[in-house]
Parts: sequence; C-alpha cells; structure tokens
Amino acid sequence: MKRKLLSILLCLCLTVGLVPTMTAQAAGNPYPYWQTFTYNGVERTTITCTYYAWQQVYDRHGIALPAWGNAGSWLDGARNSGYQTGAEARGNSLAVWRPSAGNGWGHVAYVTSAGNGSFTYNEGGTANSRANSLGIYEGHTQPDGYTSWPDGFIYLNTLPQPSVNFSSWSKDGYTYIRETDAAIGQLITVSGGNCTETGMYLYDAAGRELASGKNNGYDVPQVYFMINKECGCTLKPGTTYKYKFYAIVNGKAYWGTEGSFTTLGEAPKPTAAPTVQPTVQPTAAPTVQPSTDPTVTAEVEENNTITTANVIAVNSQITGSLSSRSDHDWYSFKLPSDGYISLTFDHDFVDSSGNYWKTVFYTADNKELEHLYWKGNSTTEGTGNKLGLPAGTYYLRVGCDAYSSALYNFKVNFTPSDKWEKEFNETIVTANPIPTGTEISGALRSGDDLDWFRFELPEAGTVSLTFAHDFIDSSSNYWKTAFYTGDNKELERLYWKGNSTTAGTGSKIGLPAGTYYLRVGKDTYSSTTYRFTVNFTPSGKWEKEFNETIVTANPIPTGTEISGALRSSDDLDWFRFELPKAGTVSITFAHDFIDSSSKYWKTVFYNSGNKELGRWYWKGNGTTAGTGGKISLPAGTYFLRVNKDTYSSASYRFTVNYVPDSSAATPSPSPAPPSHLSFTDVPSDAYYAAPVAWAVEEGITSGTSSTTFSPNKTCSRAEIVTFLWNAAGRPDPTSATNPFDDVKNDAWYNKAVLWAVENKITSGTGDGKFSPNAPCTRGQIVTFLWNAESKPEPISSSNPFADVKDNMYYYMAVQWAVENGITSGTGVGRFSPGDDCTRGQIVTFLYRNK
Repeated sequence: MKRKLLSILLCLCLTVGLVPTMTAQAAGNPYPYWQTFTYNGVERTTITCTYYAWQQVYDRHGIALPAWGNAGSWLDGARNSGYQTGAEARGNSLAVWRPSAGNGWGHVAYVTSAGNGSFTYNEGGTANSRANSLGIYEGHTQPDGYTSWPDGFIYLNTLPQPSVNFSSWSKDGYTYIRETDAAIGQLITVSGGNCTETGMYLYDAAGRELASGKNNGYDVPQVYFMINKECGCTLKPGTTYKYKFYAIVNGKAYWGTEGSFTTLGEAPKPTAAPTVQPTVQPTAAPTVQPSTDPTVTAEVEENNTITTANVIAVNSQITGSLSSRSDHDWYSFKLPSDGYISLTFDHDFVDSSGNYWKTVFYTADNKELEHLYWKGNSTTEGTGNKLGLPAGTYYLRVGCDAYSSALYNFKVNFTPSDKWEKEFNETIVTANPIPTGTEISGALRSGDDLDWFRFELPEAGTVSLTFAHDFIDSSSNYWKTAFYTGDNKELERLYWKGNSTTAGTGSKIGLPAGTYYLRVGKDTYSSTTYRFTVNFTPSGKWEKEFNETIVTANPIPTGTEISGALRSSDDLDWFRFELPKAGTVSITFAHDFIDSSSKYWKTVFYNSGNKELGRWYWKGNGTTAGTGGKISLPAGTYFLRVNKDTYSSASYRFTVNYVPDSSAATPSPSPAPPSHLSFTDVPSDAYYAAPVAWAVEEGITSGTSSTTFSPNKTCSRAEIVTFLWNAAGRPDPTSATNPFDDVKNDAWYNKAVLWAVENKITSGTGDGKFSPNAPCTRGQIVTFLWNAESKPEPISSSNPFADVKDNMYYYMAVQWAVENGITSGTGVGRFSPGDDCTRGQIVTFLYRNK
C-alpha cells in the first residue's frame, strides 16, 4: 500500500456525541537524545541541546516545534515557520547561538527569565561543572558558559496560527464501501503549524462511538482508514455510519465536518422473539436484583478491544491467557474516589528470560498511564508503580511482547486517598491544587514525568518544603523540587538524596499573598514514593521576595524586628525605611546558630543615592544579638541590604533602631530646583536633567555657555578628574610634584590631576603621560569612580555584559558600578567600555554615586 501513514488499532466505547473529549498525545521529539563529544580531553555523553530545548517548549507550552535541524539553524527555521525573532532577551523564549570555531553545530537553550541586561536559562548538552549527569544545567545565567551574547532569540508567544483544512478525498484502490467493511478518506492540508497526529472517529447513526484510528505524524495530506483492518470494527450490511476526521497541530485538536456513508447490501432483519407459553402452576422465583456493574474474576472472550473490555473489580485476583500473538485482553474498572492504583502481576513459568507480557493502564480517553513488561522465567509476582488518579473509569490492556499461552494472574490494587498526586499534572497549567500544612504523596511515572502542585497563600508569610521518600540505597540526588511564582519564576530549588533516612526541610521563603507552585521532578529517576508538606506561617514581619534590588526593596518600619533568609549565595535582601526627622540609626542583628566562626552575613546601610553609609559583618557562631554603630542622619529615605559573606540559608533577624534628635524639627518639603536650570539643551525629562542641576548647584561643573550645558559633548580626561576633584570638595594635593610631562603647572586641571594621582584614582596613560585632552571612555570613568571609593569588592561574580571581559582593567569596576546602580549599560548585554563618555553621562555617574 503506497502510503507512509501507519495506523494503530483503537476501538473506544464513548457514547457522548460525535466529538469525544480529546487530549493531544505527547508529540514525538524529532531530535536525538544522546550525543558524545570530547571536552578537555575527556569523552562525555550527554543529552543534546536540541532535544532538551524542544522538550522544554513542549512540556511548558504544549507547542510541538518543527524539526529545524542543528541548533545554529533554529533562528532561520523559526522565521521561516512564522515566529518572531530578535536580539532582546525575554522570558519564555529560546536563545540561539550560531556555529562558532569551537562548536560547529551551534547551541540552543530555553530562557526562563530576563531583565537588567542578563537572562537565566535551562540548557542541555553542556559540559559545565554544575550540570547534572545528563549534561542538563537549569538556572544558568548569561554569560556564564558562553562569552558572547546569543545571536538571537525565538519568541514563543508569537506562535503563528496554523491553517488546517479538511476536504473529501477518494481514490480507486484506496477507498471503498462494501457490505461489512469500508475505507474512508479525507484530504487534510496543514500549513503554518506542526502536525503530529491525524485520525478518524466512527459512529453509528445515533451518534454512538464505535471505533477510531490514528496516524502518528503527518507525511502526506491523503489520510484514509480501512475500518475492518485498521480500526478493528466489522460493519453491518445496509447500515448508515457517521465519521469525523481530526488533526493535532501545535498540540491542539482541529476537527473536520461530519460525514456519513451506508454499507452495501440489505440491513439484517430483526429476529422475532420466541413465544413464551405460560406455565399452568408457576413456581415463585426468588427476587434477583440486577447488577449495574457486573464483574468477572476470569477473562471472558471476546475482550480484544476497549469496547468489549471485561469489567473487573479493583483489589480482586483476575486470571486470563492470550489466545494468539495478536490477542489483546482488555479490562475496565472503576475508582469510586480519588486515590492511587498499582498492578500486581504473575504467571505460569516460561523457561525464557524474554519479556512475554506487556501491560498498559489507560484513561477513559485512551491516554496511556503506564506500561510494564513481565519476563517469562520470573518466579515471584511483581508490583508496578503507584499511580495517583481521580475517581473515574480506567482500563488495563494485557498483550504479548513474546507470545505464550501460559496463564497470567493480576490484581489492580486501589487505595482511596485525597492526599496523593493525581495524573495528569505534568504542567503548571494542570497542577494539582493542594492545601498547605498537609502531607501529600506521589511518585514519578517515568524519567520524563513532572508533578506540579498549586497552593494559595491567603496572606503574607513564609513557606518551606519538608520532603521525605522511601529509601534508595544510593547517595545520588533522586528528586529535584522547585517553588515557582504564578508567573513561572523560580523561587528555590532543592535536591534530595536517595539514601537519606529522615525528612528534610528547605529554607524559609518570605512571600506575599497569592498563588504559588511546587514542581517535583527527577535528577536520577526512581519510581519510589515521595512525601512532602508545604509549610506556611503567616507573618507580616518577614522579608518578601523578590527584593533583591534597591528598586524592589521591602518597606519596613524602624524599631520592629524583621526576619528573613537568603535563598541562594547570589540572593540580596533589600529593605527601605523612612526617617521623619534627623536622628541616629543602628542595626541590631541576630540569627540561627551556625557552628563556625566565619562571617556569614553582611549588612550595609545606604542613602537614597545608593551611597554606602556603614557596613557590619556577623559571625555564624554568635550566640547573642549584636548592634552595629550609630550613624547620624538627616530626615529622608534610607536602605538596608543583607547578603552573604559566607553563604547559609539559616534565618536572620534584625531591627533598625532609630532615635530622633530632640532638637530636630520635622522638615517641611521644599520645592525641588528646576532640573534643567536655564540650559536650553537640557530637557526636563532627560535622564541627566536632575544630575545636571545637582552638579551645577554643587559647583562640580558649569555650563559651556550661559544657556547651554552640551550634555552630548565628549568629556576629556582633564575634565573628568576635575569633576571628581570638585565633587570631593577641591582638596589641595599634599605634593606639588608633577609626574606627567603633558600636565603644565599652570594648567587649570593641574591640582585635580595631582589629587587624583595621590588618591590612586589614576596613574596616567603610560610613558609619563596623562593625556589630558584625550577623550575619557566609559571604561575609564567607572574605573576612576571605583578607585575613588577604594576599590570595593563586588558582591556577585556574575557579569551581565558580553563586551566586558574578565581580563580587562575595568572588569571589577563595571561589576561594582552595576551593583550600586551607577550604570545599567548601553543596551541588552552591552556596556560599551570603549565608547567616549559624554558630559551628561559623567554627571549622571557622579550623581548616582554621591
């Protein structure tokens, strides 16, 4: 037969109209799973980046992407398929690197979040030391692992709307109608989407479903089914039937219009009922209540389709045998309530180690739940995985892998439970709703299974996860759990070892009221049962995520103890407080005990201009609360930052103490000076408007004329050090010795240069030169500022800029400037260190660092 579409036998007994409830079957990943490559002289085998990225998109969005070839060709493939692409990093997109000298195939990764010139992504096929044994690294931050910004991003939310059309099709030798059989065809044309399945449902004239067939994949638009052979259904002569074709495109079902046909021949005549002669003296028969759900304990033929399945009771022993290699034994059973099932199976001995029986659990809409294989020479019964399911009707199919007519025995075990995860909950959209404070159990069905759970926080407070599981004799990580926000942003990730014998509890996370999610997946796969509790404690005095920047700082009152915990070594907890009038502030800090004298927490006060006011370090084994020194401050807005010196997830507690000056009056707000002053080239809404006003008022600089400031004019090195010198209060240098032969003693910038050299802000450009008239670059100015602050160590080692290499003199200065809000770069992933610095930029840098 000249067609590439293969059909499988599906005969369903749903009688609820002409369009059954359909769930798109999991599409086939078109990419190879494994790859082998040599890295640093060591041969490694990992998952391919294309397989992993494709699967991330399918699991998270239900989108079955087309096969676009090697990773480096995905941008072109996406554009040809109608997706939008661009250079901007966005959450829920795909990052693509084209082939390079060290990688001839390119690379692709799934982006989970993006912002502030960086993005976080999940990738497969990496040799990174933090990847798991499959080469999967989740939570990777650009540019760690790749020195260049991706060549582009594929925006998944621009999914093109496919065109799916159904029309009649028939052809001699392919389609036909006979007395007890028919072959029905349809032309299904698909464009602008990825078709992963086509099929047909067959109904009687009353609309009751009789059978169905499907093709995995889509090779040709001509789709037809032989009803006897491919759908397993024998038709009646002279009888009218209805049918509908469908296609699964981009994970969604599309339906054609209803069609009908009538088989040849005459319809069978009804058989007359026999005449029953009454008995002269009838004997009263006992009253028999008919069973609405009769069950069997031994298989009864014909039960070779889902429509003829034997009805069985759960927790009852059933016996059967396969009559031939093509035989299938179907059984249906009902679960009266939510709970979990498993299959216990044994059989007569077969002298072979081959797999002889294959058992499969199905839902009522024919979606596979689990399949198991049973060896011929196994001498004891085995029990499969536990499957959490809601109340309803389910099916078991027993077939052969290698055929034997030996007797088999099985029992569908069922335990009622409203505290067991229920399939299918493998996406955030289908997450099981659960209460907090209640132990929930579950098990992963396969290495690809994910169990999602949804919970509500009625008010602000803390959550943590307590997790336990049945014992596995291995120290490997078996389960991976992660908390997520409602917009799919990861909060915390934990790993759980197989041989841990007691329940473990993760760190506390402060959260506002809202909807949150927990995902349980595998690191190393096991079907062993796990148990967890989402712990929740209401609290208005715990830090709330995400507060890792000064912009998202939690507002707190002074004089009140606040608690918190760092989620990771990169986490920062920012807090904002107000002083209504001048006074002194200090910090009282305590924490859970850590058996180490190392410094674990670093606390820093800042003013509203992001300038550090004081910092304190706190040791792990400190047993009592400590108080940092007092700082006198005017009225205004201030900030506290808590972060790690040595990381621990232990809880901390602090109080911002505030004592107002008795003589200080609450200041009345004064009108802000006009940011543009009298300069015609400084618009009031320009980013440098307020910095220009501040710089002029502080005497740091003046305009280039009485009406112009020239914000876009390039600054020379002489101007830059003069600005810095003016901002420092114009101190006299301690030495008159001039180390530069290009800086004259009577030059207007002479004192500024000498002061800058004394304070190790600059050492010139080399060979006894300062180059005062040379343009000052962006890399130079942030280095001047960093040097002026005594080169403070950046908190994070993460570099958000692809054009700032770690071997450049300005590398740490740029990191420090970004962390302190002095600059955010010139665009997505770029700082432009070699670009000339303008007058508008330099006063803005100074203003943010004041």
